[in-house]
Amino acid sequence: MHELLWFQPDQPGWHEHALVTHSRALENTNADGTVTDAATWADWTTGLELMARALTAEATWDWVWRRAAQIDDPRLTVAVLRALRRRLPEHVIGVSAALAVRASAVDRDQAQRHMALVRSAGFETRQVREAARAATEPIVALIQDACESVEHSSPESGLPDSRGLLFGTSDALATLSMLLSSEDDLVGACRDQVAQTINNRVIAYFNDAVAASSRSDEIHVTDAVELLRRARHLAHSSSLNALLDSNIADLLQFQYHRRTAGRSGAVVVPSVADPSASAALGGCLAYLVLFVAGAAAAFWVLSGRLDLGLGWSIGGSLLGGLIVLGVLGEIVDFFVDRSRR
Repeated sequence: MHELLWFQPDQPGWHEHALVTHSRALENTNADGTVTDAATWADWTTGLELMARALTAEATWDWVWRRAAQIDDPRLTVAVLRALRRRLPEHVIGVSAALAVRASAVDRDQAQRHMALVRSAGFETRQVREAARAATEPIVALIQDACESVEHSSPESGLPDSRGLLFGTSDALATLSMLLSSEDDLVGACRDQVAQTINNRVIAYFNDAVAASSRSDEIHVTDAVELLRRARHLAHSSSLNALLDSNIADLLQFQYHRRTAGRSGAVVVPSVADPSASAALGGCLAYLVLFVAGAAAAFWVLSGRLDLGLGWSIGGSLLGGLIVLGVLGEIVDFFVDRSRR
């Protein structure tokens, strides 16, 4: 690469200025990514702008093709030179992104300044995004590991686990948002993963507490609601926001009945990880609707058309509802048997 991109004899200016300025900025930057003097920040500004201008200029790559022909190295194939043109800008951007990640642990303002300079230098937005994502892979892994470490813990520890996850990932999420921008899909996915995990842990605690406790005042509903509200503030996707809103409303309803009636009258709240409760409820409602429809039809025939007495009509309507359910059961069994063959 040095042989290809070294000084152009006919244009000694930009290479010398861009490469030397960028190298000097890197040498005068601390290992933790921080910069201690204005001159080094000026070198970063100038070096990045010149590198972006040079690496996007057609004249630069015309020079590279000519240098490759002069060097006559069989390793410098067309594919290698095209890959170099594609990857070299991302490599330059990646240096600044890596320094920003390091600086974020010491001085977030300096980390933000590194990313602001590279975004305004003139590189393609796609290249900046991909290089920044590659540099933040350790942060994403940290968030994922934190979620997985509490996902399958016992329901009794649901509240402290959720609290620890919320505070343990707050800095990492803030750093990720600063390095990638809050609109990046990866940032939204990480926020959703944390919020979803908190929802699952809190609801697991609540369901277990309702089933195990004989006294409703032993269930920490206020703490559970506060954690779900924090998760709601964190969540990115509309579907997860809707789930959290529903669960918050259910817990508040439970709390209201506990305060007014002095006893637990709440239905266990299903979490997203356990959809069987809502499915079973839907099936029961369907059967109830069909039973009522069959009973009403039978009552209308017996009372209105056949002019039977009230007692006969009521008895016949109940029998009509049961007949409808029986016919439905036969139909369901028929299709179940067909699907198993």
